Amino acid sequence: MASATVKADAKYGFEGQARLVPISRPSNADENWDKSVRYAISSQVAVERIADHEPSEIFLSIANRYIQQQLIASFATLCLFFTLVALGNYLTMFTEKAVAGQLPREEVMAIVLLRLPEVLQLVIPICSFLALTYTLSRLHASQELTALLSLGLTVNRLLIWLAPSVVMVATGVALLTFLVTPSARDHLDQSLTRAQGQAALVAFRPGEFFSFDAGDVVTFTGSTDANNLKNLFIRQQLPQNQQLLIWAAAGKRTQVEASGEQSLQLSDGHQYQWVPGQLNPQIMSFKTLEIRLPATVQLRQKDYQPELEGRKTFSLGESAEERGELYWRIALPLFTLVGALLAIGVSYVRPRQDAMATFPRALAYLVAYYLAITASRWWVEQQVVPDWLSFSTVHVAFLLLGWRTLNVLRRPADPAR
Repeated sequence: MASATVKADAKYGFEGQARLVPISRPSNADENWDKSVRYAISSQVAVERIADHEPSEIFLSIANRYIQQQLIASFATLCLFFTLVALGNYLTMFTEKAVAGQLPREEVMAIVLLRLPEVLQLVIPICSFLALTYTLSRLHASQELTALLSLGLTVNRLLIWLAPSVVMVATGVALLTFLVTPSARDHLDQSLTRAQGQAALVAFRPGEFFSFDAGDVVTFTGSTDANNLKNLFIRQQLPQNQQLLIWAAAGKRTQVEASGEQSLQLSDGHQYQWVPGQLNPQIMSFKTLEIRLPATVQLRQKDYQPELEGRKTFSLGESAEERGELYWRIALPLFTLVGALLAIGVSYVRPRQDAMATFPRALAYLVAYYLAITASRWWVEQQVVPDWLSFSTVHVAFLLLGWRTLNVLRRPADPAR
């Protein structure tokens, strides 16, 4: 049988006491005995570790977890809101294209989701800035951060607390900009091209005129049933200013071929062909007629060249436009890091001020920084100044501005702020 009592050192202003419950070794339960001994030893060590630290250190450790939880909650809420808004905008845009017959309706959601990485690489840095500003300004307004500063919290230690989260977010943005977004954009371009090439499948909706092939082909149908059409009308512009007009009581369409074309098998109709201004049109009645509609957009994989945003990061750099795209991809992770430093400094709120009092200045810094990196990309593309100068000037300037704003936290009692 064994027992022990551990008492915290009284010099720290508090006492803690833990009694180890007497335990006796059973005759045939070695495993339970070992567990009991390990529990007794760990309990004693835990109390001794608490006694070895100042109470302020314990409170600061709890405060670190509290700040991280508040920051994560704000960041997640903002990301969810802005992402849904941006995706809703894309959903509306592509739905309108589908309604107009420019895209198959079943492709809309897949195309919208391919836009998600492009949305996130912009939303995440902005939400990181706003989340830091809101969380810290609220702690300033409620005097919670002031209390932590009185317990020994320093600006450098606050930066150390927040550094892992900010670096993790910046790393995620870098992965998006360098790898995920270019790949998704390349797939998006190909999906859009294929979908537009298949738009002829939706070129016949009841009661709607549909124009494609640069307006040279216009179609109309009274009703549809799967691939079966009724009361079909087609007008097509032919070479040498000839016009072709077809009306059929019924028709059946085929799937789009690899070339982007599709066939229509018409029955019980009439065909009119003429040249405007002439009075001798060619009229033909038919029982069955097969025609081929031209491709709206053709996609040949061997000739396909991805858009600049869909190019792999390590293949960029030959032209000024490619260097501008490369610097833009590098700028977004830096925007996340420097913006976080700027948000920490600008989040200070004077006593008795509302937590939102600092937001106008914070938003001004955020917009100015974003416009500056956008302008630096344009400078690179237009070769206004050397690439390294246009790229580095913006980030260094806002890095110095962010470092200067941290002096507000380092001098909390200075009335000249």
